[in-house]
Amino acid sequence: MGALIQTKGTQRLIKQLNTAFSKANIDTTKAAIAKDATLAGLFSTPSGTAPIIQAICSNKTGAKLFLPPVDKTNHKNLLVRWDFYLGNELLNGNHELIRGFIWSVINGPNGLQGANATTAEGYTYTGIRFDCVEGTNQTVLQSDEYKLKGTTDVALSSATAYSKIVLVTAPTASLTPRDNQF
Repeated sequence: MGALIQTKGTQRLIKQLNTAFSKANIDTTKAAIAKDATLAGLFSTPSGTAPIIQAICSNKTGAKLFLPPVDKTNHKNLLVRWDFYLGNELLNGNHELIRGFIWSVINGPNGLQGANATTAEGYTYTGIRFDCVEGTNQTVLQSDEYKLKGTTDVALSSATAYSKIVLVTAPTASLTPRDNQF
């Protein structure tokens, strides 16, 4: 795997997703998805060969939840570049992997209305964390992760289970210029 993609725009997108699916906000995010029948349908239905993450981010509720606010001063090109990436460079199979990984967490035993799903070990997911690393072969990775128990580094806390979703990809070839990085 390559190094973390360090553009400010990518980091803003990751921060927005991590906030939406954080332990503190995941119930609110699930409720917003459940209230929007179109968005709930996008998440719950396998996409086949459709760019489903682009459709989710184009949905009015999805955009509010998963995209950072427009920042015409510091990141005027971010959302245009992201949309280009989703529509032209993110492989359709990887759209489906991301959708499926998210849905597998938020669609718990009682669907969007109840607790999140559980890990293979039976621990309830408390949230989802996202990351993006640079690599030559585009793929999406998922792992069940836990925070450390207390202040030691010898035990994991089962009460902190979360799904980690990592996109491995090359930087976008969008012709829209990258925003200032300083």
